[in-house]
Amino acid sequence: DERPPLPTRSVPCRPPPPEPGQRMQVLVLHGRQSNANLVNYQISGLKAALGKDVDFHFLEGDVLWTFQEGRDLHDADQLSVSLSKGQPFKDWFGHATDDLRSRPDLFRQFDPGVKVSYEGADAAVDKLLHRLQEEGPRIDIVVGVFEGSIVVHLAVARLLQNGFPVPWRLSVLFGSLPIRDDSYAAPFAGGLRKADHATIHVFGRADEYYFYGRTGAGRGAPEDYYQGALVLEHGEGHRMPSVQPAAGRLLGRVAEEMHRLCSATST
Repeated sequence: DERPPLPTRSVPCRPPPPEPGQRMQVLVLHGRQSNANLVNYQISGLKAALGKDVDFHFLEGDVLWTFQEGRDLHDADQLSVSLSKGQPFKDWFGHATDDLRSRPDLFRQFDPGVKVSYEGADAAVDKLLHRLQEEGPRIDIVVGVFEGSIVVHLAVARLLQNGFPVPWRLSVLFGSLPIRDDSYAAPFAGGLRKADHATIHVFGRADEYYFYGRTGAGRGAPEDYYQGALVLEHGEGHRMPSVQPAAGRLLGRVAEEMHRLCSATST
C-alpha cells in the first residue's frame, strides 16, 4: 500500500546547528506501555550526561494501552504506575498478525514466518512530522525509546519514499527496533537503500528483544536503514542502561555525539 505523501511546502531541510548561546532542543518519543512522565525518568542518565544547556520536549502516542491477557507478558508494575504520576499508559500504534496460535504477541513478532500489519502507524508518523514541521521550537535531535524508535524509522521511511530530507540532525534510538510490517519498510529496499541521516542505535545484550532487534526477524537490523549508523551495546536488559560505570561511559559517548552533531562546525 502507498503511504500518505507529504506536502512539499511543509518539509524543511535539516535545521542549521544552534547559534552560539542557543540550547540544544531534544524531542523524546516514549516506548510501548509508557508516557511522557515515565520516559522522562527513564532518560535521567542521558540528561545528566548532556548537562544543563539542553531543552527536552516529549511527544506521546494517542493509543491508550491496557493490559490484555495472552497479548502482554505482564501488567504495568507499581514503580511504572508511580513514576507515571497519574498519567495513562500509551502506545504509538496497534498491529495485527496472521498467526492463529495462542501465544504472547512477543513470540509472534519474533517469528519470521508471521505477517505483521500495523494499524494506526500513519497517524503516529503524522503526529511526529507535524510536531517537527508545524510547531515550535525547532528540534535538533529526536530520541526514540523502544517502540518510539519504530516511529522514527517509519517517519524516515516516508520522507525517503517522497524524496525529502530528514528535518532534524540526529536520531538516538535506545533499544532500536525494526519495522516489522514489510509494507512500511519497503522504502529501505531490504537495506539496499539507506537514508542519509545520522543515527545512534543502543542495544542491551541481555534484552529479550536483542536478537530480534539485531536481525529484524530475518529482515535486517534497524541500523541498516541508515548510512553510517553508530551502534553501541551494553550488558543490561530491556531498559535504559544504568549500571555504573559502564552506563556512564556509554551515555557519555552518546552525549558527546549529540553535542558534536549540534556544534556550530557540524554541517
